[in-house]
Amino acid sequence: MFAANGSEIPTLGSVNLKFTVAGQELSADFLVTEGIDEIILGFGFLKQYRCHWLFDEAMLVIDGRKCALKHGPGKAHVRRIYVRDSIAVPVGSSLNVPVKMPLSNLHAVHSDR
Repeated sequence: MFAANGSEIPTLGSVNLKFTVAGQELSADFLVTEGIDEIILGFGFLKQYRCHWLFDEAMLVIDGRKCALKHGPGKAHVRRIYVRDSIAVPVGSSLNVPVKMPLSNLHAVHSDR
């Protein structure tokens, strides 16, 4: 599995999940990874359940039934950093350290510092 920028996303395995959306009982096969914490519906699922995106209505049609899409606030997460030099950060404190981010992010991270 690869991210949009071409970096590899390591997988832990796969799982078949049964779930309900808008009163419909559905199932799908998913890959499991520590790198992504939201469900991504794949092409196989979208085709199997004859899905249609209605962006102008903020809806996803699943097997003929409309399901409202919700937009949540963006979350900024740092999952992994690479430190150039050995640095100790004392417990209960914060420290600016020089890092290389393995993935670029289009959203600015806001800080109160």
